[in-house]
Amino acid sequence: IQYYRKVDKKVYFKGNIWIAIGALLPGIGGSFTRFGYVEVLFITELIGLVCIYVGYRMIKMANIKVQQLVSK
Repeated sequence: IQYYRKVDKKVYFKGNIWIAIGALLPGIGGSFTRFGYVEVLFITELIGLVCIYVGYRMIKMANIKVQQLVSK
């Protein structure tokens, strides 16, 4: 929450939210596996990986922009 309050850090907050959601999805899929829906696990793993990648790219692009501003 401390990142969300700072205007220049909102990208980090949103990126971390994407990563957290991506980390939780395989666990949710594992719960469905216990009830016999094995296919849900593979789908949630894929969506989870995509969410983690989106969060990573958001933070990475923010870091690149900061480095470009600092080097000028």
